[in-house]
Amino acid sequence: MTDLSTFVPENADDLLDVITEKASEAAGGKWNAVKDQIQGDLDFIANRAVKITAMLLAGEISQSDADLKMHLLELTLNNTLAEITVLAYVVAQAILNAVVDVVKAVIKNATGVELDF
Repeated sequence: MTDLSTFVPENADDLLDVITEKASEAAGGKWNAVKDQIQGDLDFIANRAVKITAMLLAGEISQSDADLKMHLLELTLNNTLAEITVLAYVVAQAILNAVVDVVKAVIKNATGVELDF
């Protein structure tokens, strides 16, 4: 199990692995029913989160900009989860929370900035 308090991925693939780990834990027995439908979104979020973290570190965007960008990614995943009819709301929310928690931790660990999205 990955400790989010110290996790800083080397690349998007490392981040995707942990996002997938935490999302599957959150989904429990429903993971196999949804993983194929959300894997593309999780991959996109991992890649964008790494880029957003790099831009934040380089001072290219503000904390407010990073919050907005990450919130938009959160909404994208939420829309995908809402379309999955076999997924109960509680499980969908657990997956969404798990993904958001990983990305927030990574950005905080890498930049020292705690986002509010």
